[in-house]
Amino acid sequence: MSESAGRNPFAPQRVPVDIDRSRIGENILTLFYRGKLAGADRLYLNYAYSRTVGEDLREPEPEIEMSRRPDEYWQAHVPVPSAGDACNLLFAFRNLRREWDDNAGRKWKFCVDLFRVPEVIDAHVHAHNGRQLAPVATRMEAYFVDRALAVTPDAEVVRGNPRLLGVYFCAPPAEEDVGRVRAALDQGFVGIKFHPSADRFRVDETQIHKFVELAMERDVPLQFHSAADAYGHPKMLLKLALKFPRAKIHMVHMGMHISWGRHGHEEAIRAAKQAQNLYLGMSWAEFPWVERAITQLGVERVLFETDSPIGVTAEDDRRHEYRAYFNNMQVLNLSLGQLAKLAGGNAAALYRIGGGA
Repeated sequence: MSESAGRNPFAPQRVPVDIDRSRIGENILTLFYRGKLAGADRLYLNYAYSRTVGEDLREPEPEIEMSRRPDEYWQAHVPVPSAGDACNLLFAFRNLRREWDDNAGRKWKFCVDLFRVPEVIDAHVHAHNGRQLAPVATRMEAYFVDRALAVTPDAEVVRGNPRLLGVYFCAPPAEEDVGRVRAALDQGFVGIKFHPSADRFRVDETQIHKFVELAMERDVPLQFHSAADAYGHPKMLLKLALKFPRAKIHMVHMGMHISWGRHGHEEAIRAAKQAQNLYLGMSWAEFPWVERAITQLGVERVLFETDSPIGVTAEDDRRHEYRAYFNNMQVLNLSLGQLAKLAGGNAAALYRIGGGA
């Protein structure tokens, strides 16, 4: 989203809100709005900074009158705290009639320091079809996530969408055709995904080896749904990682927990300590374990991922919203360089994907 000197002026792309962060070095963000109040005669941006949640921006807060642009967007320049302050930016919009657009009562919210990183990449979302893609795209737009690695068996889902990179979702190894996976990589997929728990196969069995060899040949990572169960246990993934030390193994959910107990996270960290080619994804992980993984393995071995839009219950689904992840990420006491790696740099390096918008 950033714009360097000499390039064309920033053009807002997202509806109803977009943010130009090209002047973040001057501690200024430019907010653009074209939502349900865009037809107002005058419009105001109401904003606040806080490390807490639950603020009501309809109380007296700093307010800026926005200016209307020829492209029907409204625009306002917002001063932001200095780098490292890790403050949340919360904002909403109102017109002269005091009608509000506050993101359906949830307000727009973002950790300011995350606007300073080159790119935010969600390393694991689901977009098996258009129905799943819609909520993923909506969440990415609401929280200014630049790109995502989308698990899908269908190249058409991600084709033509520069913000999505496909990770090919495989059938069980006994049923999957390695030639079909190779063809998917030829079409531009950047990784291979297996779900041993759902498909009931063990990741330490030989049937998976031909796919690991293909991944090494193409230098793409393998994503495995991991859980402390009889199929994708971190101990099994460690065995695979040690047998194939050149394979890049992305342990989605870092061992998970749900009905198997939280020891799955501990097993994932223990496994990653023994194999440098194991990388842990933070979705479904209790955040103290994410912090422990970063402390014990280094921030480079942990990937920001949400598993969006999957949720077993409504409460689970809320746990996968970007707001919850960003709230937790900003209390990790990371430097801006470390935050940039966690938020997107690690995924870009592991999956060998170049810079985005």
